Amino acid sequence: MGYVPSRPARERILVFGDAGVGKSHLILALAKRLPELSFRVAEVDWTTSGERLLCSPEFAGVENVEFRHAYPDEWTEQLELARWLQEDTGKDDWASFDSITPSWSAVQSHFIERMFPGQDADEYFMLKREQHGGEGRDLRGWEDWPYIKRQHDLLYKALQKVKGHTIITAEQAPLGEGEKKDDRQMFGALGFRPAGRKQLAYLPSTVIHLSRDQSGKRTMRTLKDRGRELVKVETTDFFRDYLIRVAGWKADTPTTPAAESSQKGMES
Repeated sequence: MGYVPSRPARERILVFGDAGVGKSHLILALAKRLPELSFRVAEVDWTTSGERLLCSPEFAGVENVEFRHAYPDEWTEQLELARWLQEDTGKDDWASFDSITPSWSAVQSHFIERMFPGQDADEYFMLKREQHGGEGRDLRGWEDWPYIKRQHDLLYKALQKVKGHTIITAEQAPLGEGEKKDDRQMFGALGFRPAGRKQLAYLPSTVIHLSRDQSGKRTMRTLKDRGRELVKVETTDFFRDYLIRVAGWKADTPTTPAAESSQKGMES
């Protein structure tokens, strides 16, 4: 029995949190609960940890997930992954970019290496710090940043044009004193924002912070959710705790009493 959203709008979800809270696990657990749909995962990491997780006993028999991989310092490859998600994801399927945080530093490194052939980004930043005595800007704002942002926008645009549902993950970063007013309003009580480019939170319709305490208990907190109630709840099943209880996903029209009973049990 398949499940469908309560409204035709596509899910556009950003899940962020500290390393190890279960962001990649959330994606695979969702795929396990929706076996009739295809999941494409662009994994940006130094190791293929999500793909290895799929091979664990917990996800035995899950065959609706396809992984492709890029390293965190590879901008061109990350952009290609975003375009793969845009082009190959069906209107009812799911695409995931896990994690988008490295893309912001990767595009800056790509720009520097193109503008200064033979010099990598680390050498460039060290040289600038030496020249300015540890002070001054590393890149010229009015000359350099518009090109960097425009290049990075290509990744954002590809993800926005995915025909199906999307889940983007990000690490978390402390909320600084110089943050914009909108960011302070959204993340002020939490004290953290999604790491990477600061405009990231404006890309999705739903922004979720995922945390885990020392006992292993996970908490899901929605900080932005257009047209939906903001919640903060303990979660063991994202499909049930968010898609059904908050987003209103429901089973396809049941055809038998047994199917109706199964749906009620899922939603309880």
